[in-house]
Amino acid sequence: MSYKLYNYQKRIIKAQKTFIKGKIDFRAQIYAGTGAGKTVCFNTLIANELAKNPNLRVLVAHPRIALSDDQQYRTLMDLGYATEVNGKLQM
Repeated sequence: MSYKLYNYQKRIIKAQKTFIKGKIDFRAQIYAGTGAGKTVCFNTLIANELAKNPNLRVLVAHPRIALSDDQQYRTLMDLGYATEVNGKLQM
């Protein structure tokens, strides 16, 4: 999936890469409206690390089942593991 990143997404992703290299102490809080793409910041980091180490395991916790289902759907789509056909997720 290809889409344009917001400026705040670009800044967070850049800071994450710098943190992983051990160059900065990184903590972030992201405040943005519903549907603004906050999850992209975290999924990008996870995807980059999984690409480097396929044996890596990631635990993602969400506060609500509906949010978890939506984020799982978006993550699978973003990583290319699923597509949408007639409104249904296809693996």
